[in-house]
Amino acid sequence: MEYYRRKEMGSLSKGDVMKIFVQAILGFTVGLNVYGLGVKYTSATLGAAAFNCVPVTTFFFALISRMEKVNIRKASGMAKIGGLILCIAGVAVLAFYKGPYLKPLFKFHLFQTQQSHVSSKKEWILGCFLLFLTCLTWGLWYVLQAWVLRSCPSPLVLTFGQTFSSAIQSFFVAIAIERNPSEWKLAWNISLAAILYCGAFVIPVGNYLSSWVVKKKGPVFQAVTTPFNLIFTLIGSEFLLNDGIGLGSIIGAILLVLSLYSVLWGKKKEMNSIKPCFAALVCQITFAGMNLLSKAAFSFGMNTFIFFFYRQAVGTIFLLPLTIYFSRKDMASLSKGDMLKNFMQAILGFTFGLNIAYGLGIKYTSATMGAAAYNCVPVTTFFFALVSRMEKVNLKKASGIAKVGGSILCIAGVAVLAFYKGPHFNTLFKFHLFQTDHQQSHVSSKKEWILGCFLLFLTCLSWGLWFVLQAWVLRSCPSPLVVTFGQTFLSAIQSFFVAIAIERNPSQWKLAWNISLAAILYCV
Repeated sequence: MEYYRRKEMGSLSKGDVMKIFVQAILGFTVGLNVYGLGVKYTSATLGAAAFNCVPVTTFFFALISRMEKVNIRKASGMAKIGGLILCIAGVAVLAFYKGPYLKPLFKFHLFQTQQSHVSSKKEWILGCFLLFLTCLTWGLWYVLQAWVLRSCPSPLVLTFGQTFSSAIQSFFVAIAIERNPSEWKLAWNISLAAILYCGAFVIPVGNYLSSWVVKKKGPVFQAVTTPFNLIFTLIGSEFLLNDGIGLGSIIGAILLVLSLYSVLWGKKKEMNSIKPCFAALVCQITFAGMNLLSKAAFSFGMNTFIFFFYRQAVGTIFLLPLTIYFSRKDMASLSKGDMLKNFMQAILGFTFGLNIAYGLGIKYTSATMGAAAYNCVPVTTFFFALVSRMEKVNLKKASGIAKVGGSILCIAGVAVLAFYKGPHFNTLFKFHLFQTDHQQSHVSSKKEWILGCFLLFLTCLSWGLWFVLQAWVLRSCPSPLVVTFGQTFLSAIQSFFVAIAIERNPSQWKLAWNISLAAILYCV
Protein backbone atom coordinates (compact mmCIF):
# COMPACT_ATOMS: atom_id res chain seq x y z
CA MET A 1 0.00 0.00 0.00
CA GLU A 2 2.86 2.34 0.73
CA TYR A 3 4.06 2.03 -2.84
CA TYR A 4 0.93 3.78 -4.09
CA ARG A 5 0.74 6.36 -1.29
CA ARG A 6 4.44 7.18 -1.11
CA LYS A 7 4.03 10.49 -2.96
CA GLU A 8 1.05 11.42 -0.82
CA MET A 9 3.07 10.97 2.36
CA GLY A 10 5.88 13.05 0.93
CA SER A 11 3.49 15.88 0.01
CA LEU A 12 2.11 16.27 3.51
CA SER A 13 2.67 19.74 4.88
CA LYS A 14 3.36 20.62 8.50
CA GLY A 15 -0.20 21.83 8.74
CA ASP A 16 -1.49 18.45 7.56
CA VAL A 17 0.64 16.68 10.15
CA MET A 18 -0.69 18.97 12.85
CA LYS A 19 -4.26 18.34 11.71
CA ILE A 20 -3.71 14.60 11.91
CA PHE A 21 -2.18 14.94 15.37
CA VAL A 22 -5.15 16.94 16.63
CA GLN A 23 -7.54 14.47 15.03
CA ALA A 24 -5.76 11.64 16.81
CA ILE A 25 -6.34 13.36 20.15
CA LEU A 26 -9.99 14.00 19.44
CA GLY A 27 -11.01 10.76 17.79
CA PHE A 28 -8.72 8.19 19.39
CA THR A 29 -6.84 9.31 22.48
CA VAL A 30 -9.81 11.06 24.08
CA GLY A 31 -12.67 9.35 22.30
CA LEU A 32 -11.46 5.78 22.68
CA ASN A 33 -10.25 6.11 26.26
CA VAL A 34 -13.53 7.65 27.40
CA TYR A 35 -15.41 5.05 25.38
CA GLY A 36 -13.48 2.24 27.04
CA LEU A 37 -14.42 3.46 30.49
CA GLY A 38 -18.03 3.87 29.40
CA VAL A 39 -18.26 0.32 28.08
CA LYS A 40 -16.45 -1.01 31.14
CA TYR A 41 -19.04 0.53 33.44
CA THR A 42 -22.03 -0.41 31.28
CA SER A 43 -22.07 -3.10 28.58
CA ALA A 44 -20.95 -3.79 25.04
CA THR A 45 -24.51 -3.38 23.82
CA LEU A 46 -24.90 0.03 25.41
CA GLY A 47 -21.55 1.04 24.00
CA ALA A 48 -22.74 0.06 20.54
CA ALA A 49 -26.00 1.92 21.16
CA ALA A 50 -24.06 5.02 22.14
CA PHE A 51 -22.29 4.78 18.80
CA ASN A 52 -25.63 5.39 17.13
CA CYS A 53 -25.69 8.85 18.68
CA VAL A 54 -22.52 9.72 16.78
CA PRO A 55 -24.47 10.51 13.58
CA VAL A 56 -26.50 13.01 15.59
CA THR A 57 -23.45 14.76 17.00
CA THR A 58 -21.71 14.50 13.65
CA PHE A 59 -24.69 16.05 11.89
CA PHE A 60 -24.80 18.81 14.51
CA PHE A 61 -21.14 19.71 14.09
CA ALA A 62 -21.37 19.38 10.31
CA LEU A 63 -24.39 21.67 10.31
CA ILE A 64 -22.54 24.25 12.39
CA SER A 65 -19.54 24.07 10.09
CA ARG A 66 -21.84 24.24 7.03
CA MET A 67 -20.61 20.91 5.74
CA GLU A 68 -24.20 19.68 5.76
CA LYS A 69 -27.39 21.47 4.82
CA VAL A 70 -30.93 20.80 5.95
CA ASN A 71 -33.92 22.04 4.02
CA ILE A 72 -36.93 21.24 6.16
CA ARG A 73 -39.16 22.27 3.30
CA LYS A 74 -38.08 19.20 1.39
CA ALA A 75 -38.72 15.56 2.16
CA SER A 76 -34.99 14.85 2.33
CA GLY A 77 -34.45 17.44 5.04
CA MET A 78 -37.40 16.17 7.05
CA ALA A 79 -36.08 12.62 6.72
CA LYS A 80 -32.70 13.66 8.13
CA ILE A 81 -34.22 15.38 11.16
CA GLY A 82 -36.68 12.55 11.73
CA GLY A 83 -33.95 9.94 11.46
CA LEU A 84 -31.79 11.72 14.01
CA ILE A 85 -34.72 11.98 16.41
CA LEU A 86 -35.39 8.26 16.01
CA CYS A 87 -31.72 7.57 16.64
CA ILE A 88 -31.74 9.49 19.91
CA ALA A 89 -34.99 7.84 20.96
CA GLY A 90 -33.61 4.38 20.22
CA VAL A 91 -30.44 4.94 22.21
CA ALA A 92 -32.46 6.36 25.09
CA VAL A 93 -34.62 3.25 25.15
CA LEU A 94 -31.57 1.01 25.11
CA ALA A 95 -29.93 2.95 27.91
CA PHE A 96 -32.82 3.35 30.33
CA TYR A 97 -35.24 0.55 29.52
CA LYS A 98 -34.46 -3.14 29.49
CA GLY A 99 -37.79 -4.87 29.81
CA PRO A 100 -38.24 -8.65 29.94
CA TYR A 101 -35.32 -10.78 28.84
CA LEU A 102 -35.37 -13.42 26.15
CA LYS A 103 -34.45 -16.97 27.10
CA PRO A 104 -32.09 -18.68 24.65
CA LEU A 105 -32.55 -22.30 23.67
CA PHE A 106 -29.04 -23.28 24.67
CA LYS A 107 -25.88 -21.85 26.16
CA PHE A 108 -22.27 -22.36 25.22
CA HIS A 109 -19.57 -21.18 27.63
CA LEU A 110 -16.13 -21.18 26.09
CA PHE A 111 -14.32 -19.32 28.88
CA GLN A 112 -14.84 -19.82 32.60
CA THR A 113 -13.73 -17.18 35.07
CA GLN A 114 -14.14 -16.39 38.71
CA GLN A 115 -13.77 -12.65 38.31
CA SER A 116 -16.44 -10.82 36.45
CA HIS A 117 -17.49 -7.22 36.58
CA VAL A 118 -21.24 -6.60 36.55
CA SER A 119 -21.84 -2.90 36.70
CA SER A 120 -23.63 -1.35 39.64
CA LYS A 121 -26.24 1.33 39.11
CA LYS A 122 -23.69 4.03 39.90
CA GLU A 123 -21.18 2.62 37.45
CA TRP A 124 -23.87 2.22 34.83
CA ILE A 125 -24.81 5.90 35.05
CA LEU A 126 -21.16 6.89 34.91
CA GLY A 127 -20.64 4.65 31.93
CA CYS A 128 -23.61 6.19 30.12
CA PHE A 129 -22.20 9.64 30.75
CA LEU A 130 -18.81 8.62 29.40
CA LEU A 131 -20.41 7.13 26.31
CA PHE A 132 -22.26 10.39 25.79
CA LEU A 133 -18.96 12.26 25.91
CA THR A 134 -17.63 9.78 23.38
CA CYS A 135 -20.50 10.56 21.02
CA LEU A 136 -19.71 14.27 21.23
CA THR A 137 -16.02 13.63 20.63
CA TRP A 138 -16.53 11.35 17.65
CA GLY A 139 -19.19 13.58 16.17
CA LEU A 140 -16.71 16.45 16.12
CA TRP A 141 -14.00 14.08 14.93
CA TYR A 142 -16.01 13.03 11.88
CA VAL A 143 -16.62 16.64 10.89
CA LEU A 144 -12.96 17.55 11.32
CA GLN A 145 -12.02 14.41 9.39
CA ALA A 146 -13.67 15.79 6.27
CA TRP A 147 -11.79 19.05 6.80
CA VAL A 148 -8.46 17.25 7.15
CA LEU A 149 -9.08 15.17 4.01
CA ARG A 150 -9.27 18.34 1.96
CA SER A 151 -5.52 18.86 2.30
CA CYS A 152 -4.63 15.21 2.97
CA PRO A 153 -6.43 13.31 0.19
CA SER A 154 -5.13 9.86 1.14
CA PRO A 155 -7.34 7.99 3.65
CA LEU A 156 -4.49 5.53 4.23
CA VAL A 157 -2.01 8.24 5.18
CA LEU A 158 -4.61 9.91 7.38
CA THR A 159 -5.41 6.64 9.13
CA PHE A 160 -1.76 5.88 9.80
CA GLY A 161 -1.03 9.39 11.03
CA GLN A 162 -3.94 9.44 13.45
CA THR A 163 -3.18 5.94 14.69
CA PHE A 164 0.47 6.73 15.29
CA SER A 165 -0.37 10.03 17.01
CA SER A 166 -3.03 8.45 19.21
CA ALA A 167 -0.63 5.66 20.18
CA ILE A 168 1.82 8.23 21.54
CA GLN A 169 -0.95 10.21 23.20
CA SER A 170 -2.53 7.10 24.73
CA PHE A 171 0.84 6.02 26.12
CA PHE A 172 1.19 9.20 28.15
CA VAL A 173 -2.43 9.00 29.28
CA ALA A 174 -2.08 5.38 30.38
CA ILE A 175 1.29 5.85 32.09
CA ALA A 176 -0.04 8.87 33.94
CA ILE A 177 -3.03 6.93 35.27
CA GLU A 178 -1.65 3.42 35.72
CA ARG A 179 1.68 3.40 37.59
CA ASN A 180 1.65 -0.28 38.54
CA PRO A 181 4.08 -2.13 36.20
CA SER A 182 2.15 -5.37 36.64
CA GLU A 183 -0.89 -3.79 34.98
CA TRP A 184 1.13 -3.25 31.80
CA LYS A 185 2.12 -6.88 31.52
CA LEU A 186 0.40 -8.81 28.75
CA ALA A 187 -0.44 -12.49 29.01
CA TRP A 188 -1.87 -15.05 26.63
CA ASN A 189 -5.49 -14.31 27.45
CA ILE A 190 -8.54 -12.56 26.07
CA SER A 191 -7.01 -9.15 26.79
CA LEU A 192 -4.10 -9.81 24.45
CA ALA A 193 -6.46 -11.21 21.83
CA ALA A 194 -8.66 -8.10 22.06
CA ILE A 195 -5.64 -5.81 21.68
CA LEU A 196 -4.37 -7.70 18.66
CA TYR A 197 -7.80 -7.75 17.03
CA CYS A 198 -8.36 -4.02 17.52
CA GLY A 199 -4.85 -3.15 16.39
CA ALA A 200 -4.59 -5.54 13.46
CA PHE A 201 -8.14 -5.47 12.12
CA VAL A 202 -10.30 -2.65 13.46
CA ILE A 203 -7.79 0.15 12.89
CA PRO A 204 -6.42 -0.85 9.45
CA VAL A 205 -9.81 -1.93 8.08
CA GLY A 206 -12.48 -0.11 10.07
CA ASN A 207 -10.77 3.26 10.47
CA TYR A 208 -9.46 3.31 6.92
CA LEU A 209 -12.87 2.49 5.44
CA SER A 210 -14.41 5.09 7.73
CA SER A 211 -12.09 7.78 6.39
CA TRP A 212 -12.74 6.60 2.84
CA VAL A 213 -16.51 6.82 3.28
CA VAL A 214 -16.20 10.29 4.83
CA LYS A 215 -14.21 11.39 1.81
CA LYS A 216 -16.71 9.94 -0.66
CA LYS A 217 -20.05 10.66 1.01
CA GLY A 218 -19.34 13.02 3.88
CA PRO A 219 -19.24 12.54 7.67
CA VAL A 220 -22.98 12.20 8.23
CA PHE A 221 -23.42 9.28 5.84
CA GLN A 222 -20.70 7.30 7.60
CA ALA A 223 -22.18 8.11 11.00
CA VAL A 224 -25.74 7.06 10.21
CA THR A 225 -24.66 3.47 9.47
CA THR A 226 -23.84 2.91 13.15
CA PRO A 227 -27.15 1.14 13.99
CA PHE A 228 -25.69 -1.96 12.32
CA ASN A 229 -23.01 -1.87 15.01
CA LEU A 230 -25.71 -2.07 17.67
CA ILE A 231 -27.51 -4.96 16.02
CA PHE A 232 -24.36 -7.07 15.71
CA THR A 233 -23.28 -6.20 19.25
CA LEU A 234 -26.72 -6.96 20.68
CA ILE A 235 -26.71 -10.42 19.15
CA GLY A 236 -23.14 -11.10 20.21
CA SER A 237 -23.77 -9.92 23.77
CA GLU A 238 -26.55 -12.45 24.17
CA PHE A 239 -24.84 -15.48 22.70
CA LEU A 240 -21.21 -14.75 23.58
CA LEU A 241 -21.15 -12.60 26.72
CA ASN A 242 -24.32 -13.89 28.44
CA ASP A 243 -25.69 -10.33 28.41
CA GLY A 244 -29.45 -10.91 28.18
CA ILE A 245 -31.54 -9.31 25.47
CA GLY A 246 -34.28 -7.22 27.06
CA LEU A 247 -37.44 -5.80 25.58
CA GLY A 248 -35.93 -2.33 25.85
CA SER A 249 -32.99 -3.46 23.75
CA ILE A 250 -35.32 -4.67 21.02
CA ILE A 251 -37.41 -1.49 21.08
CA GLY A 252 -34.33 0.69 21.04
CA ALA A 253 -32.79 -1.31 18.21
CA ILE A 254 -35.96 -0.93 16.14
CA LEU A 255 -35.95 2.83 16.68
CA LEU A 256 -32.30 3.01 15.71
CA VAL A 257 -32.86 1.04 12.52
CA LEU A 258 -35.79 3.29 11.64
CA SER A 259 -33.59 6.30 12.23
CA LEU A 260 -30.95 4.83 9.93
CA TYR A 261 -33.28 4.40 6.99
CA SER A 262 -34.92 7.75 7.64
CA VAL A 263 -31.62 9.59 7.29
CA LEU A 264 -30.53 7.45 4.36
CA TRP A 265 -33.78 8.21 2.59
CA GLY A 266 -33.13 11.89 3.14
CA LYS A 267 -29.76 11.52 1.40
CA LYS A 268 -30.79 8.98 -1.25
CA LYS A 269 -30.48 11.52 -4.06
CA GLU A 270 -26.81 11.85 -3.19
CA MET A 271 -26.24 8.11 -3.55
CA ASN A 272 -24.66 7.08 -6.84
CA SER A 273 -22.60 4.10 -5.73
CA ILE A 274 -23.07 1.06 -3.51
CA LYS A 275 -19.41 0.94 -2.47
CA PRO A 276 -19.71 3.52 0.34
CA CYS A 277 -22.70 1.61 1.75
CA PHE A 278 -20.78 -1.66 1.78
CA ALA A 279 -17.68 -0.04 3.26
CA ALA A 280 -19.73 1.60 6.01
CA LEU A 281 -21.38 -1.75 6.80
CA VAL A 282 -17.99 -3.45 7.15
CA CYS A 283 -16.94 -0.67 9.52
CA GLN A 284 -19.91 -1.30 11.79
CA ILE A 285 -19.28 -5.06 11.84
CA THR A 286 -15.70 -4.50 12.97
CA PHE A 287 -16.82 -1.98 15.60
CA ALA A 288 -19.41 -4.44 16.93
CA GLY A 289 -16.65 -6.99 17.49
CA MET A 290 -14.64 -4.29 19.24
CA ASN A 291 -17.54 -3.64 21.65
CA LEU A 292 -17.86 -7.30 22.59
CA LEU A 293 -14.17 -8.10 22.99
CA SER A 294 -13.42 -4.86 24.81
CA LYS A 295 -16.18 -5.46 27.35
CA ALA A 296 -14.98 -9.03 27.86
CA ALA A 297 -11.41 -7.83 28.42
CA PHE A 298 -12.57 -5.20 30.92
CA SER A 299 -14.65 -7.80 32.74
CA PHE A 300 -11.53 -9.93 33.12
CA GLY A 301 -9.73 -7.05 34.84
CA MET A 302 -7.95 -5.37 31.93
CA ASN A 303 -7.19 -1.70 32.63
CA THR A 304 -9.09 0.47 30.14
CA PHE A 305 -6.32 3.02 29.68
CA ILE A 306 -3.63 0.41 29.16
CA PHE A 307 -5.91 -1.50 26.81
CA PHE A 308 -6.40 1.44 24.48
CA PHE A 309 -2.71 2.29 24.53
CA TYR A 310 -1.82 -1.24 23.42
CA ARG A 311 -4.56 -1.10 20.83
CA GLN A 312 -3.28 2.15 19.29
CA ALA A 313 0.34 0.98 19.46
CA VAL A 314 -0.41 -2.28 17.65
CA GLY A 315 -2.54 -0.41 15.15
CA THR A 316 0.35 1.94 14.44
CA ILE A 317 2.64 -1.02 13.80
CA PHE A 318 0.19 -2.52 11.31
CA LEU A 319 -0.55 0.80 9.59
CA LEU A 320 3.04 1.99 9.21
CA PRO A 321 4.10 -0.38 6.39
CA LEU A 322 0.74 0.05 4.64
CA THR A 323 0.95 3.83 4.77
CA ILE A 324 4.57 3.90 3.62
CA TYR A 325 3.75 1.58 0.75
CA PHE A 326 0.57 3.29 -0.46
CA SER A 327 0.66 6.89 0.77
CA ARG A 328 4.27 7.97 1.08
CA LYS A 329 3.64 11.03 -1.06
CA ASP A 330 0.70 12.14 1.07
CA MET A 331 2.73 11.83 4.25
CA ALA A 332 5.55 13.93 2.85
CA SER A 333 3.12 16.67 1.83
CA LEU A 334 1.61 17.08 5.29
CA SER A 335 1.92 20.61 6.60
CA LYS A 336 2.30 21.70 10.21
CA GLY A 337 -1.34 22.66 10.19
CA ASP A 338 -2.32 19.19 9.02
CA MET A 339 -0.21 17.63 11.76
CA LEU A 340 -1.86 19.83 14.34
CA LYS A 341 -5.28 18.91 13.02
CA ASN A 342 -4.53 15.21 13.28
CA PHE A 343 -3.07 15.67 16.74
CA MET A 344 -6.26 17.33 17.96
CA GLN A 345 -8.38 14.75 16.17
CA ALA A 346 -6.44 11.99 17.90
CA ILE A 347 -7.21 13.60 21.25
CA LEU A 348 -10.88 14.16 20.51
CA GLY A 349 -11.76 10.91 18.78
CA PHE A 350 -9.40 8.41 20.40
CA THR A 351 -7.54 9.59 23.49
CA PHE A 352 -10.61 11.17 25.05
CA GLY A 353 -13.49 9.63 23.12
CA LEU A 354 -12.35 6.00 23.33
CA ASN A 355 -9.73 5.90 26.07
CA ILE A 356 -11.45 7.96 28.74
CA ALA A 357 -15.15 8.38 28.01
CA TYR A 358 -16.09 5.22 26.12
CA GLY A 359 -13.81 2.83 28.01
CA LEU A 360 -15.07 3.87 31.43
CA GLY A 361 -18.62 4.19 30.16
CA ILE A 362 -18.81 0.63 28.88
CA LYS A 363 -17.04 -0.59 32.00
CA TYR A 364 -19.71 0.93 34.25
CA THR A 365 -22.62 -0.14 32.04
CA SER A 366 -22.55 -2.85 29.38
CA ALA A 367 -21.47 -3.58 25.83
CA THR A 368 -25.07 -3.16 24.72
CA MET A 369 -25.29 0.27 26.32
CA GLY A 370 -22.02 1.25 24.71
CA ALA A 371 -23.33 0.22 21.31
CA ALA A 372 -26.59 2.05 21.99
CA ALA A 373 -24.78 5.20 23.00
CA TYR A 374 -22.80 5.03 19.79
CA ASN A 375 -26.09 5.42 17.96
CA CYS A 376 -26.27 8.93 19.40
CA VAL A 377 -23.16 9.85 17.46
CA PRO A 378 -25.23 10.51 14.32
CA VAL A 379 -27.25 13.02 16.38
CA THR A 380 -24.22 14.83 17.75
CA THR A 381 -22.49 14.62 14.39
CA PHE A 382 -25.53 16.07 12.67
CA PHE A 383 -25.72 18.83 15.26
CA PHE A 384 -22.08 19.84 14.88
CA ALA A 385 -22.31 19.55 11.11
CA LEU A 386 -25.39 21.76 11.18
CA VAL A 387 -23.67 24.35 13.34
CA SER A 388 -20.60 24.30 11.10
CA ARG A 389 -22.87 24.52 8.03
CA MET A 390 -21.67 21.21 6.69
CA GLU A 391 -25.28 20.04 6.80
CA LYS A 392 -28.51 21.88 6.11
CA VAL A 393 -32.00 21.21 7.41
CA ASN A 394 -35.08 22.38 5.57
CA LEU A 395 -38.02 21.81 7.88
CA LYS A 396 -40.35 22.72 5.06
CA LYS A 397 -39.40 19.53 3.27
CA ALA A 398 -40.02 15.93 4.27
CA SER A 399 -36.31 15.19 4.25
CA GLY A 400 -35.61 17.89 6.81
CA ILE A 401 -38.40 16.71 9.07
CA ALA A 402 -37.12 13.16 8.77
CA LYS A 403 -33.65 14.24 9.85
CA VAL A 404 -34.95 16.03 12.93
CA GLY A 405 -37.35 13.22 13.76
CA GLY A 406 -34.62 10.64 13.41
CA SER A 407 -32.41 12.57 15.80
CA ILE A 408 -35.14 12.74 18.42
CA LEU A 409 -35.92 9.04 18.11
CA CYS A 410 -32.24 8.21 18.38
CA ILE A 411 -31.94 10.10 21.66
CA ALA A 412 -35.12 8.52 22.97
CA GLY A 413 -33.86 5.06 22.10
CA VAL A 414 -30.61 5.60 23.95
CA ALA A 415 -32.47 6.97 26.96
CA VAL A 416 -34.64 3.86 27.14
CA LEU A 417 -31.61 1.61 26.86
CA ALA A 418 -29.84 3.47 29.64
CA PHE A 419 -32.61 3.85 32.19
CA TYR A 420 -35.12 1.09 31.50
CA LYS A 421 -34.39 -2.61 31.48
CA GLY A 422 -37.70 -4.32 32.13
CA PRO A 423 -38.20 -8.10 32.09
CA HIS A 424 -35.75 -10.27 30.23
CA PHE A 425 -36.60 -12.46 27.29
CA ASN A 426 -35.58 -16.10 27.28
CA THR A 427 -33.98 -16.94 23.96
CA LEU A 428 -34.21 -20.36 22.38
CA PHE A 429 -30.51 -21.00 22.74
CA LYS A 430 -27.33 -19.43 24.06
CA PHE A 431 -23.73 -19.61 22.97
CA HIS A 432 -21.69 -17.93 25.68
CA LEU A 433 -18.13 -17.47 24.59
CA PHE A 434 -17.12 -15.73 27.81
CA GLN A 435 -18.74 -17.25 30.87
CA THR A 436 -18.46 -15.62 34.28
CA ASP A 437 -19.32 -16.56 37.81
CA HIS A 438 -22.25 -14.35 38.75
CA GLN A 439 -21.89 -15.05 42.45
CA GLN A 440 -18.47 -13.47 42.53
CA SER A 441 -19.13 -10.77 39.97
CA HIS A 442 -19.20 -7.07 40.53
CA VAL A 443 -22.65 -5.68 39.85
CA SER A 444 -22.68 -2.04 38.85
CA SER A 445 -24.45 0.21 41.32
CA LYS A 446 -27.01 2.76 40.23
CA LYS A 447 -24.45 5.49 40.64
CA GLU A 448 -21.92 3.66 38.49
CA TRP A 449 -24.53 3.01 35.83
CA ILE A 450 -25.49 6.68 35.71
CA LEU A 451 -21.84 7.66 35.57
CA GLY A 452 -21.27 5.19 32.77
CA CYS A 453 -24.22 6.61 30.82
CA PHE A 454 -22.85 10.10 31.30
CA LEU A 455 -19.43 9.00 30.05
CA LEU A 456 -21.04 7.38 27.02
CA PHE A 457 -22.88 10.64 26.41
CA LEU A 458 -19.58 12.48 26.47
CA THR A 459 -18.29 9.89 24.01
CA CYS A 460 -21.15 10.68 21.65
CA LEU A 461 -20.37 14.38 21.82
CA SER A 462 -16.68 13.73 21.30
CA TRP A 463 -17.17 11.44 18.32
CA GLY A 464 -19.82 13.66 16.81
CA LEU A 465 -17.40 16.57 16.85
CA TRP A 466 -14.64 14.27 15.67
CA PHE A 467 -16.61 13.20 12.59
CA VAL A 468 -17.31 16.81 11.65
CA LEU A 469 -13.70 17.86 12.16
CA GLN A 470 -12.55 14.78 10.27
CA ALA A 471 -14.19 16.11 7.13
CA TRP A 472 -12.40 19.39 7.72
CA VAL A 473 -9.07 17.60 8.15
CA LEU A 474 -9.57 15.56 4.99
CA ARG A 475 -9.88 18.74 2.95
CA SER A 476 -6.19 19.52 3.35
CA CYS A 477 -5.09 15.92 3.89
CA PRO A 478 -7.07 13.98 1.25
CA SER A 479 -5.52 10.60 2.05
CA PRO A 480 -7.70 8.67 4.57
CA LEU A 481 -4.85 6.23 5.13
CA VAL A 482 -2.42 8.96 6.13
CA VAL A 483 -5.00 10.57 8.39
CA THR A 484 -5.85 7.23 10.01
CA PHE A 485 -2.22 6.38 10.61
CA GLY A 486 -1.39 9.82 11.94
CA GLN A 487 -4.28 9.89 14.37
CA THR A 488 -3.66 6.31 15.49
CA PHE A 489 0.03 6.94 16.09
CA LEU A 490 -0.58 10.22 17.92
CA SER A 491 -3.39 8.74 20.01
CA ALA A 492 -1.10 5.84 20.96
CA ILE A 493 1.39 8.34 22.37
CA GLN A 494 -1.36 10.28 24.11
CA SER A 495 -2.94 7.11 25.50
CA PHE A 496 0.41 5.96 26.85
CA PHE A 497 0.81 9.03 29.02
CA VAL A 498 -2.80 8.82 30.16
CA ALA A 499 -2.46 5.14 31.07
CA ILE A 500 0.90 5.50 32.81
CA ALA A 501 -0.40 8.46 34.79
CA ILE A 502 -3.41 6.48 36.03
CA GLU A 503 -2.12 2.92 36.26
CA ARG A 504 1.25 2.65 38.03
CA ASN A 505 1.05 -1.08 38.76
CA PRO A 506 3.40 -2.94 36.35
CA SER A 507 1.29 -6.09 36.61
CA GLN A 508 -1.61 -4.32 34.93
CA TRP A 509 0.50 -3.78 31.83
CA LYS A 510 1.23 -7.46 31.40
CA LEU A 511 -0.53 -9.21 28.53
CA ALA A 512 -1.48 -12.88 28.58
CA TRP A 513 -3.14 -15.31 26.20
CA ASN A 514 -6.67 -14.40 27.22
CA ILE A 515 -9.66 -12.33 26.15
CA SER A 516 -7.76 -9.09 26.75
CA LEU A 517 -5.16 -9.98 24.14
CA ALA A 518 -7.88 -11.08 21.75
CA ALA A 519 -9.71 -7.78 22.22
CA ILE A 520 -6.56 -5.75 21.61
CA LEU A 521 -5.68 -7.70 18.48
CA TYR A 522 -9.21 -7.49 17.15
CA CYS A 523 -9.54 -3.75 17.80
CA VAL A 524 -6.33 -3.19 15.87
